[in-house]
Amino acid sequence: MLIRVQPANHAPVVDAGQNQTITNAATTQLSGSVQDDGIGALIFSWSMVSGPAAVAFSAPNQLATSATFTKSGSYLLRLTANDTFLSDAADVTITITVPNPGNQPPVVNAGADQTVIAPSATLSLTGTATDDGLPAGSSLTYQWSQLSGPAATD
Repeated sequence: MLIRVQPANHAPVVDAGQNQTITNAATTQLSGSVQDDGIGALIFSWSMVSGPAAVAFSAPNQLATSATFTKSGSYLLRLTANDTFLSDAADVTITITVPNPGNQPPVVNAGADQTVIAPSATLSLTGTATDDGLPAGSSLTYQWSQLSGPAATD
């Protein structure tokens, strides 16, 4: 009589790679590694655990992938491996530092176009303006002006 002993399955051992600090870029390469005993079908997945904005992975189910960030800050990313029966995960911290572009012009919206039918003489204008707050200590001012049309009457 032949007796076969099945080897014991062990969880994969995952390494998500070295922590990274990236300056002046929004994309980095991630390269994880997994050691496994070969029991079960091994699958991988990258995910974001925490961070100031979403992360896009070019190939989230591969050990090597690129990650693209939309905002500066510190991101905790996780590589998970599952062998169908057991799983393991490892984290990597990616810090993105994109320098402030400096003072930018205000963003102005004069509101929707409107039509007034005579003899009405009243029109309400509603616009918005936002600013980046630079230079420090400055304030945003705004003013309406007429660029074209019939001359104003008092």
